[in-house]
Amino acid sequence: MSKEVENWWEQAQIDLQNAYSNLENKAYYVAVFLAQQSAEKALKALYLKEKEANFPRTHDLTTLCNLLKAPKNIHSHAQMLTPAYVLTRYPDMSETIPAHLYSQAQTKDLLKAANEVLKWIKEKLEP
Repeated sequence: MSKEVENWWEQAQIDLQNAYSNLENKAYYVAVFLAQQSAEKALKALYLKEKEANFPRTHDLTTLCNLLKAPKNIHSHAQMLTPAYVLTRYPDMSETIPAHLYSQAQTKDLLKAANEVLKWIKEKLEP
C-alpha cells in the first residue's frame, strides 16, 4: 500500500474513533460530521489504491461508491452519510442549527453506517 493510501486510510480510522468519542460527549453533529468524513476518506483511500489515480474532488459518497463499484449495502450507507457533509456545517441548510439536528439514535445509526463502509474498505485494503 502506498504512503498516500496509508495516510488517507489512517485518517479515516482516526476520524471514526473521534466520531465515537463525540457520541459519548453528546456532541452529535460533530460525531455525524466525523462519520461522514471517515467514510469519505476511506473511500478515497480505496480509490487511490484501485485506480492508481487522483480521486475526483467530491464529497458525494455515492459518486465515490459508483466509481468503486461498491455493493448495494455500501451505497445505502453512503447515501445516508452524504448529506451530513453540508447539514453538520451550515446553520442555513435545515430548519434548525447543526447542533440541534441529530438525536443520539440518529447519530448511532450514522456511525454504524460509517463503520460498515470502513469494514468493507478494510477487507479491500488489508489482505
